[in-house]
Amino acid sequence: MPISINQSTPSFFSQRNIQQSQDSIQSSLEKLSSLIAINRASDNPSGLFISQGQTSDINALNQSVRNASDGISLTQTADGALSSVTQNIQRIRELAVQSANGTVEGREVLQLEADQLTQELSRTLGNTEFNGQKLFDGSSSELNFQVGSEGGSGNQIKVNLESLTGLNAFSSDENGKLTIDLSSQSTAQSAISSLDSDLDSVVKQRASFGASENRFSSSISTSQDRVFNLEESRSRILDTDLAKEASALVQAKIRNQAGISTLAQSNVSAQSVLSLLK
Repeated sequence: MPISINQSTPSFFSQRNIQQSQDSIQSSLEKLSSLIAINRASDNPSGLFISQGQTSDINALNQSVRNASDGISLTQTADGALSSVTQNIQRIRELAVQSANGTVEGREVLQLEADQLTQELSRTLGNTEFNGQKLFDGSSSELNFQVGSEGGSGNQIKVNLESLTGLNAFSSDENGKLTIDLSSQSTAQSAISSLDSDLDSVVKQRASFGASENRFSSSISTSQDRVFNLEESRSRILDTDLAKEASALVQAKIRNQAGISTLAQSNVSAQSVLSLLK
């Protein structure tokens, strides 16, 4: 049986083992240097597919947290404005009660203060906005915030925006004179019930914003928990196991050195055969 010196069995296996060990060394070095276990699709096709889906969910959830934070900012902006409006209405009502007294003097002074307060109240309701969206002028009845990673109404929070330009104490006229009439005892008495109605409307709207803010906070907490769990799961797939890869690198280097040594011995044997033929 003829023997091929260049393609002898020991030499062939040594070369193949050297190539395999060098591939293992390269793979381990990539994982150790990048700290990522999947640097190309061939490293772990199924793991790549799962991790990319998790990355998509994580990015969407992080954005939903930012969306919900915008919702909280909106409700806080609205509540701050309505807090000021409430204080103004309370003060106007106090003036109305004072003017409704039969022995009061200087109703014109009370009227002057009431006019100033209704002007400020009207300015606040007409101009309060968030990111260009007016909140109380009736231009929009609701705003929807995306707070989930998937589409559909089940991943949205709706914030109701009721128009408050119909309040008795609101005036579209910048002067706002006699919007609430305290010029006589009878008109002041009528104003009290009108202002009570205004207070009810404003307080209900504030309560609605407060409930929405609490829901946004809960949504943020839920999304952050999901992000944490997804990141933990993705980490188990993508992150390099340093101890494992360091051990694999050492083993691959040992196999590589052993293969080189074996190949050298094969070459020595081949040279010995050739020397016999001289």
